[in-house]
Amino acid sequence: MLLEFIKFILYSFFIVIISRYFLIETIRRLSDNLKINAKIIGNITGFATSIPEVLTISTSTLRGLFGASLYNIVSSNIINLIQYLSTIFLNKNIKKLKNRAIITDIVLVVFTIIIPITLLNYKIELNVSIVPLFILLYIFFTFLNNNVHKTFLFLDIPKPEKQKIYNKTHKRRVYFYTIELLVSGVLLYVVGSLLGNTL
Repeated sequence: MLLEFIKFILYSFFIVIISRYFLIETIRRLSDNLKINAKIIGNITGFATSIPEVLTISTSTLRGLFGASLYNIVSSNIINLIQYLSTIFLNKNIKKLKNRAIITDIVLVVFTIIIPITLLNYKIELNVSIVPLFILLYIFFTFLNNNVHKTFLFLDIPKPEKQKIYNKTHKRRVYFYTIELLVSGVLLYVVGSLLGNTL
């Protein structure tokens, strides 16, 4: 039992390290070399940082540990909310809390905490029939988030200067970062499978 717990800690640690120091950094460098828009880079990085949760949830769900998946979602979203609010307060941006886009972000995160807690509390069985509901929620959240951000977030922010872009895209670097990205994906898959076996 102790050995399995140590494996669980190690595999979880490796997933975070691979995601943080290889996957995300590679995505940033590749995006810079391909001159991708900053907002798109932010969205891609956001998805990349969710990979540890996706791996944990997928591997535990496939092995019938639905409760572990829901607890993972709840804990992850609570931590995200705490970090989000802490960043606002630490950077003395409390005035930004009056912005409707920021308020909407916080409300959406609170809903992502309430929904799994409700499923756990009422012991709602998770099966394929509930998937369309989550897809609809995802579409609704994305639509609401995008429209609110376009309408309210940049009202009080001056237009940014055009970003400096590289004169030439370094093809060798792009190839190297692409290979590094693929290797990171394979490593995450392998470690995720080992984590699933340990769970």
